Amino acid sequence: MHFSLLGPLLVRIGDRERAVGGAKVRTLLAVLLLEPGRPVPVDRLRTALWGDDPPASANASLHNMQARLRAQLGDEHGERLRSTPLGYLLEVAGGELDVQVFGLGVQRAREALLRGDWDAVREESAGALALWRGVPLAESPDLPEAQIPRRRWQEARLEALEWRIEAELRLGHVRGLVPELTGLTDEHPLHEDPTNSTV
Repeated sequence: MHFSLLGPLLVRIGDRERAVGGAKVRTLLAVLLLEPGRPVPVDRLRTALWGDDPPASANASLHNMQARLRAQLGDEHGERLRSTPLGYLLEVAGGELDVQVFGLGVQRAREALLRGDWDAVREESAGALALWRGVPLAESPDLPEAQIPRRRWQEARLEALEWRIEAELRLGHVRGLVPELTGLTDEHPLHEDPTNSTV
């Protein structure tokens, strides 16, 4: 199973997309994926789903949503999604969540940058950027839990873009970079020139 947050929320099993239906069920999954492998308290889930004024039936509705999400994930026995004394917990194995894979790729690119290994900078940055499908959790723009991680991922993406472009320039691979640099400048007009490296 593979979960993607770098764009609209997406679940894949093998090479097939698994539909996760219902806006609130999708919100529940998104909040759980923002804390993979850790219990999310019920009060935080209620706030994410209903705001500061949840209905009296919120706990029962949350229980029903958990059951629906389990069914949609093919997890009828609760091996992946379960209730704990501290809240609901979604188990996510290494390599199953795109933001974790993205973060590792950016980290490896940074390490290669510090070594001056431009081939590795290009490879690791490009691999991390290939996971990007658009604005993270695009269908949940107002989800409070997503605001800080979304900003952090977007900043990491911009860094990785700059590193990959710098690597291409250092390696003499300039073909096609002008339109990309122009697009990057248009997208981030107040950002420092990405070709002006301090490394």
